[in-house]
Amino acid sequence: MSKKFVTAINCMDGRTQEPVVKYLKNKYGCAFIDMITEAGPNKMLAEGKEKAGVLSIKRRVEISVFRHKSQAVAVVGHFNCVRNPTGRDEQKKQTLKAIEEIKKWNFPVKEIIGLWADRKFKIRRINTPTVGAWYVYILESQKKTLYTGITNDIEKRMAAHKNGKGARFTKVFGFEKLLYSEKLDGRVEAMKREAQIKSWPKKKKLALIAGKSV
Repeated sequence: MSKKFVTAINCMDGRTQEPVVKYLKNKYGCAFIDMITEAGPNKMLAEGKEKAGVLSIKRRVEISVFRHKSQAVAVVGHFNCVRNPTGRDEQKKQTLKAIEEIKKWNFPVKEIIGLWADRKFKIRRINTPTVGAWYVYILESQKKTLYTGITNDIEKRMAAHKNGKGARFTKVFGFEKLLYSEKLDGRVEAMKREAQIKSWPKKKKLALIAGKSV
């Protein structure tokens, strides 16, 4: 299942649909693209002013990731966008900012990329800045169960967990305290480490928290 789907957050402009599908299928070898369309979605996500629109995109991406096991998310900007009639450079900035906003959702995908469709609607990848530090962490719930997650901002993530907004787990079981955090070089490495720790029994996780060799 995980190899069959990729998610695209694309403009509703019909000229972008087929080129994006073709690009993503070639890049990832996937069978299907879950196409989430809005008018100028890169601008919408970057600015964050249209709360209902952003939430709608988030919920649809969540379905794609958790139900279809989508392995990646692409955010698309394009030439001659009616809703976002800015130039290429400005749209690229918006797309990169949109990527950062999507990362905060902490969905378990391998990567989040930006795409640009030029005046001939040829798709090109938008280069992203060098990836900074990410963290894998283990927290304890109010019911003494353990939760493992990743973030690029420990303080902000813990605050979200305390408010019941960090994950479904803490919304249900509550947040007690942070037990462990480990710095890694980028989101991909953090996701690999997270998957490894999640596969361990509780006893082994507690040994890691205690600083023992595991």
